Amino acid sequence: MCGIYGQIAKSAELNVDHQIQACNSISCRGPDSQGLVLGNSINQKINYIQSNNINYGNSKSSNNIFLKHFRLEILDLDSKASQPMVSEDKQHALLFNGEIYNHRELRNFLKSKGYDFFTNHSDTEVLLKGYKHWEEQLFDKLDGQFAISILDFEKSLTLLARDPLGQKPMYYYVDSSQFTFSSSLIPIISNLGVNKKISKESLNTYLKLGVITSPNTIIENGYKLMPGEYIKFDNNNWTILDKSLYWKINDFAGDEGKFNQEEFNTLFNNSVDKRLIADVPIANFLSGGLDSTAITKSIVESKKESTSYSVVFDDKTYDESLWIDEVVQKYNIPNIKENFSFENFDQIVLEAADSFDEPFADPSQIPTYILSKSISKNFRVALSGDGSDELLFGYERNAITYDSKFNGLLSFLSSLNNFSFFSKYGVGRKFTSFDKSLPKRYFSYFEDNNLLKLLNFQKGKDTLHEKWDNTLSPLKQIQLFELSVYTSEFMNTKVDRTSMKNSLEVRSPFQDKKLVEYILSCNLSDTVLTNKKYPVKQYLSKDFSNQFLNREKKGFSFPLYNYIYNDKSKLIEHFLSKDSFVYRELEIDMNLLINNKNKANAHRLWKILMLELWYKRTHE
Repeated sequence: MCGIYGQIAKSAELNVDHQIQACNSISCRGPDSQGLVLGNSINQKINYIQSNNINYGNSKSSNNIFLKHFRLEILDLDSKASQPMVSEDKQHALLFNGEIYNHRELRNFLKSKGYDFFTNHSDTEVLLKGYKHWEEQLFDKLDGQFAISILDFEKSLTLLARDPLGQKPMYYYVDSSQFTFSSSLIPIISNLGVNKKISKESLNTYLKLGVITSPNTIIENGYKLMPGEYIKFDNNNWTILDKSLYWKINDFAGDEGKFNQEEFNTLFNNSVDKRLIADVPIANFLSGGLDSTAITKSIVESKKESTSYSVVFDDKTYDESLWIDEVVQKYNIPNIKENFSFENFDQIVLEAADSFDEPFADPSQIPTYILSKSISKNFRVALSGDGSDELLFGYERNAITYDSKFNGLLSFLSSLNNFSFFSKYGVGRKFTSFDKSLPKRYFSYFEDNNLLKLLNFQKGKDTLHEKWDNTLSPLKQIQLFELSVYTSEFMNTKVDRTSMKNSLEVRSPFQDKKLVEYILSCNLSDTVLTNKKYPVKQYLSKDFSNQFLNREKKGFSFPLYNYIYNDKSKLIEHFLSKDSFVYRELEIDMNLLINNKNKANAHRLWKILMLELWYKRTHE
C-alpha cells in the first residue's frame, strides 16, 4: 500500500516546495521510501526523476506536472520496484496504491507478447506494461484492490482508476487552473488554502448519513472516483474525455445461478490464499466472529503463517473473548489481545478521527483504529473479514426490513415522521417499518432526515435512491445495496483510513471479485435471512458447535452513550461550547440533543463531534 499525489497546472509553473509540503500529510500511507517525478505537459516531457532506483535530470524549474509517491514496501522490496515508475522510453509514469493479486499471470501473458521486465516480481511494473498493451482495458483484467494514476505523455492524458468495491480511495479536484489527484483529500485541501469551500450539499449528506458518498466530497469541485470507475483527463484541452465504469456490480446480480457449497469453499480459500502473498510477515484480525474465524481456518489449512490480533472489552456487551479463545485453541494459533481501555480516551478519539480526510461518523472507527495501531507495531499486512455481512445477509436489518409490517396496511404510520415533535426521539425507524416501500424501510437504517429537521437544515439530495436497483428481486436489491453502499462507502472508508494512518495494509478476502460475482449470481433463498451467512457456517460446521455458529452477533463498537453523556469528557465539553465551529459557523445548537438523552441523540452528537474535529484539522 502507498500514498499517491499528483498535480497538473494548466499554465503556470508549479511551486515544487509547496506541493511537497501539501502532500507530506499522507506519508503515513507509505513511510518506507519516497519518489518524485516532474514534467511538462506542453512539451510532453519528463524533466526530473528522483527515487530509490533512479535519479534523472537536474532541473526542478519549468515544470507543470508534479507526481509524488510514498511507499509501504510489501511486495518486491527491491529499489527497482519504487515509484513513481517510469517507462524506459519515459512516455508513461505510473503511481499505484494497492495490491494486484493476479500480477504473475498478467506478467506471464505480457512476456509471451514480447514485453521485457526490469523488476523481479513487482505488480507495479505489470500495470505499467499492461497499460501499454491494453490501455484502459487493463483495469477490468485486474484482480486486486487499487487506486491507479497513469500519465501518458505520448497522448497528453492522465488516467485514474479505482478497484471494483472501492477498497482504495482516489480523490481528484479540477478547476480552471489545476487538476489534482490523491489517495487523500487532505493534501488537496491543503493545496487550496483559503480557496477551499465546503459543499453545502455534501454537508447535508453527511449529517443525514454520517458519510459522504462517492462521487462527491466535502469540498466543492472535489470528487471521489466511484468504485469500479476510471476517468481519462486531457492534459492539454483541460477536459475529462471519458468517465466510465469498467466493472458494474449490477451486471452480476441475478437469481439464475444455483449455490454450491464446494464452489464457495474453493473460491473463498483461493481468495484467502492469494491475499497471503507478500514479502513481509502477515497478521489477521480475529474478532471471534464467523468471518474472521473462517479466514483463520483457511490460513491454518493452507499451512501459511499468520499471527492473529483481537480487541477485547471489559464491557461484556461488546466482549467476545470467550469465542476468540475457542478459535485460538481449536487452530493452535498465536494470538495477541489489545484491551479496549477508556484511559486517555479523548486522545484515542482524536487520533482515530485524525485518520479521516472527510468527516466520518461510524463509532466502530475507534476499536478498528486501536486494532490497526496494535498490529502495525509488528506487521505491515493484515487480513480482515470486512464485506461478509453485506455479501451474505449478516445484519438484522436484512430480515427486519424484507417484509413490511402487516403487509403495508399501516403504511400511513410512516407519515408520522413528518411531525417535528418526534424528531428529537430518533430517526423514525419504527414508523418507517410500516411503509410499503422496501427501499424506504431500508434507508431508515442509514438516513437521519429527522436530524436535519432539528438543525433546520434542508433535506438535500436523495443520494441513496440513486443507488437502489428496483429491477431486481427484493433479496438482490438488499444485497446489492449493502455491497455497493455500505461496504464501499462505509466499511471500506473506515478500514482504509484507520489502517493506513498506522501504515498497515488490510486485505479483505470476502471482497474478492470472483467470490462477489459468484455469490451475486446465485439464487440464495430467503432462508438466508433467518440462517444468516449459512455458506460461512457450513464452511466452519465441522470445527465448531451450533452454539458458536448461531450465537447473537455483537457489534464492534464501544459504549457511546456513556462517553457522550456520562464520562465528563474534556473533548465533549469544548465541542459543546460556543467556541466550536458547528456552533459558530453552522449555528447548530445542541441543547435539544443534550437534554433529550437517548441512543439516537448520542449518535447524533458523535456525528457532529466528528464534523467539528474534521474542521479543526483542515481549517484551523
